[in-house]
Amino acid sequence: MRRKPRPNQYAVFLELLKAGRREARLTQKDLAKELGRAQATVSKVESGEIWIDVIELRAWLRALQIDFIHFMQELDGTLGGPCPRVRSPSPASRPGMPNQAKTRSSSSEG
Repeated sequence: MRRKPRPNQYAVFLELLKAGRREARLTQKDLAKELGRAQATVSKVESGEIWIDVIELRAWLRALQIDFIHFMQELDGTLGGPCPRVRSPSPASRPGMPNQAKTRSSSSEG
């Protein structure tokens, strides 16, 4: 189930995205060329008519020479900080990461 963000939160995201383009001194047409997209697509994204996913956002930020993590931290700070229910998982509990405790114990046994 896809939940839409609150309209004011998405507006903040779009404003940061547009500000990044302006700071890079790129027109919508320039950014579109960098992305291999039509200018109309850039316009529709900036107006909120089209949503972009995190992979597309990464491409946009790279085209604007903006660090992804920095952008997300700025967005998070602008929106009022982290959600109280959000916590960072330990490296051992992340998908695809080996459990280091098991790795150490099995290597010392043999």
